[in-house]
Amino acid sequence: MEITLLGTGSPIPDPNRAGPSTLVRAGGQVFLVDCGRGVLQRAAAIGLGANGLSALLLTHLHSDHIADLGDLLITRWVTTFAPDPVPLPIIGPPGTAAVVEATLKAFGPDISYRIAHHDDLNAPPPVEVHEYTEGAVWDRDGVSIRVAPTDHRPVAPTIGFRIEADGVSAVLAGDTVPCESLDELAAHADALVHTVIRKELIALLPAQRIKDICDYHSSVQEAAATARRAGVGTLVLTHYVPAIAPGQKSSGARWPRPSSTGGSNSAKTCTGSRFSRARDVTVPRRPNGPVVHRYPGYHCAAVAARRRQPAAMPAPKHVRPAGSLQAPARSAPATSIRKERRSPAPPRPGIVAAARE
Repeated sequence: MEITLLGTGSPIPDPNRAGPSTLVRAGGQVFLVDCGRGVLQRAAAIGLGANGLSALLLTHLHSDHIADLGDLLITRWVTTFAPDPVPLPIIGPPGTAAVVEATLKAFGPDISYRIAHHDDLNAPPPVEVHEYTEGAVWDRDGVSIRVAPTDHRPVAPTIGFRIEADGVSAVLAGDTVPCESLDELAAHADALVHTVIRKELIALLPAQRIKDICDYHSSVQEAAATARRAGVGTLVLTHYVPAIAPGQKSSGARWPRPSSTGGSNSAKTCTGSRFSRARDVTVPRRPNGPVVHRYPGYHCAAVAARRRQPAAMPAPKHVRPAGSLQAPARSAPATSIRKERRSPAPPRPGIVAAARE
């Protein structure tokens, strides 16, 4: 399994960082988690095109996490040359279908121009949208994915993803404060990719609108505490706000973690800020843990997670095990958006659920 941070930025444009986007390669399949601005350029930098994706996974519908959704849908469409293209599975929280539908509508003129111009394009971009708040969402060719609710209120619902293949697991938390459901989703994962903000610096800024972000994001310390509670092997920090300056190193925080033999190890924290022109560096791994690689060029990092045997832990109470649901199959007409919803989360008091039927 390999995790690549394609973009580690925030809503504020940054010349050194693309928007939030993480790529996971597992079992011969390729998953894009969120699609912030510039994601396709960053994917091109590692030799991947939009037509090479197995599925798009969305943690939530904040603008910085879906800014390039339209570009992704159109580019995949025009660069797929199969006569009967398979729809792109899009898995996200309730509200995802409405956003995808609105995005395709906004690109309606472009779609009509291309259909009129090219004989082999005779239908709009084919997509299948599936909405979930918890449970199994993917089970294909040895790769399984399940989701659990996270806490980014008033943005609701939001979800995190756990991807498992060949005995290796990675969790993509998205934007969230610490919560029990994330602890359970991340239990004994080989890697946890967690967005963070530097609350001690945000608190010094004068604008209240900026300070407001502290109440629905995790700090670096809170993300580390989540990883410690869950027994995570490697914590990967991304979405740093404010960004780490080019050339600046963050502290390599470590936290104690019980080993399966009852001893104690330490797990490595790595940051996904800007690994520009860095030399190849391999962080020594603890026994049975993942290896973290930093690659030269732009701001990409990768985690090559290796198989390890997790310590025994009771099954989560409210997170259903994966294994029963098959991945979306090619069955709908190319012109349709298929929508499926599972386990809607109850709205927070005073918050109106944004999902539509």
